[in-house]
Order: sequence, then C-alpha cells, then structure tokens
Amino acid sequence: MVTRTLTAAALAILVFSACSQVLGLDDYRVVSDSETNNGNTSENCSLASLSPNEQVVRSCVLASSCSPFVQSVSISTCVTINRQAAFTGENCTITATSCDDIDSCRGNGMADSGQCDGQTGVRCQDNIGINCDGNPPYFIDCSVRGGTCEVLTDEAGDSYPSCRVVDTCDATDDLSHCEGNLLYGCTEGKGYGVDCSSFGTVCMEVDGEGSCYYPAPDCTEDVQGCSGNVARYCSSVGDLLAFDCGSVGLACTATESGDLYCVAPGCTPDDVNNCEEGCSGSTLNICYGGVSYPVDCTEYGFSRCATYTSDTLGNYAACTD
Repeated sequence: MVTRTLTAAALAILVFSACSQVLGLDDYRVVSDSETNNGNTSENCSLASLSPNEQVVRSCVLASSCSPFVQSVSISTCVTINRQAAFTGENCTITATSCDDIDSCRGNGMADSGQCDGQTGVRCQDNIGINCDGNPPYFIDCSVRGGTCEVLTDEAGDSYPSCRVVDTCDATDDLSHCEGNLLYGCTEGKGYGVDCSSFGTVCMEVDGEGSCYYPAPDCTEDVQGCSGNVARYCSSVGDLLAFDCGSVGLACTATESGDLYCVAPGCTPDDVNNCEEGCSGSTLNICYGGVSYPVDCTEYGFSRCATYTSDTLGNYAACTD
C-alpha cells in the first residue's frame, strides 16, 4: 500500500512557497492501487461538518487525473487552497467538466484513440506533438504552449516531441533559461520549451534556473497571515500569494509558529497532517482541509482510482482508466 501523508510542510510552507512556480513536469509512474484508512484525530472533524465546493473538487480531480504529467500539487492541496482560482493561468480549468476542457486549457493531455490507435512512434501533426510510445501516450499542442513542434532524441535514444520557442541558443548546461517571456532549454543550438505568457505567467531566472511564475505583488514576511479566511503568504521569491480558504468552505488558521492552514470546521492543523490521500476500490479519498473526502472516480468518467509516486509529489492518488 502506497499512500501520501500530507504534512504540515506540504500544506503550509512548501506548497505556499512553491505555488507561484508552474510547469515543472516529471515522469508519470504507476505504483499500485491501495486501500487507505483515512482517520481524523479531532472528535468534531468529520465529513458531516463540511460544505464542499463541488466545482472546485471536480476541476482539481480532472486537472490531475486527465494529465499525462505529474502536477505540482496533489488533488488534496489543489482543493484545500482552491489553487486554480488563485493563479491566472489555471483559471481556465475551474469550469472544466471533461478532460477535453483541461487539455484545451493546458495544451497537453493523454493521446486519444484517433492519435495513437494502432500507431507507435513520435510525430508532429498540425503543430501537435504526439508520443504514442509514452507511458501513457500523450500529446503537446505547440499552438497553445507556444512555438513549433519538433521531434527530439534524448541521450538514451528515445524520441519525444517538444516545442521550439527559440531559434538559436548557446547554453551548454542542463538548466532552463529565459529569453523575454520564453522558457527554454538549449538542445543542439535551439531552445525548446514554452511561452510563459500562454499561461498568464512570466519567465524569471532565480539562482540561474528559469521557470514560469505567476505574477503577484511583492511582499515581505510581515504581511503573512490570515486575513479573514484568506491565507496570505510571502513566497520564497518575495511574491504575495493569497489562497481563499473560505471559497471552499474552510477557515484560515495560523499556528503559533506562523504556519498557515485551510481547515474544515471542527478540524485542526493536526488533522491536516494526519489525513492520508489514497484509494479504496474506485473511490479516491482526498484530504479536504483535514477531512477525508470520498470521490467516486466513475462519476468523473474514469474507471478506477490508483496511487502513484514521483520525485515532485512523492506518493499521491488520482483517478485513471
């Protein structure tokens, strides 16, 4: 059984400081289905006290489960901090009702039968890169992400699609860089990556490493804390991030050490830390402000729940086919 325990650092510090950074993708690796006993420590911390925001739950489940890539946060965290409402580039996923909606917003997704049925290999078609050899097969739409589709080959000899956004470059390191608002890695004298502006973000290099960042007001740590039920956090790069706990039926809570939590009625930060995300048959159990909240994957168009692991998230759960 592989589950993910959402720790204080994950929900309070690390997630809040990292949420202004996007587009970090990792390998998608299946571990196993699991059955998880999700318990709460506080007597009054229960599902009965929760008034869930079903639209946010749906959008977060789809955003993670429809993607061929590991997300920067788990479904539990996405729901608990209403992440997609907090950042401009994610707004288009809020009203999603299907994987097609997510794919159109993000410019990537699982390859469908029309793209890979009976086919293998990697190709560019209508500026869409299709990898039928991927696990799972996937596509990237360079018209959405920016640039021109090309097929590259890595050091192991495996082909993959990418979007060329910079015609010439001379970097010899393995880092990502910025040219204006274009985020790229230099391969054989050309820059491949994404146009950050396509997702409402700006390209910035921090400590020599480029990434796409959501624009946010500058801040200092003295503004950090709860403003009503809005968690205000000053990120590691000095951006003021605001997460509306109240919009998903939760309350902002600050601990004595200054850690911020969105917690369900009757719950405490300890409940957030002790709640586990996982699977029970086709039911995905997410942690909603410290409450174990069941999601029937079949109601979202998927056949089952599965647990995964990645360098980005550790162990986590999502719906899948």
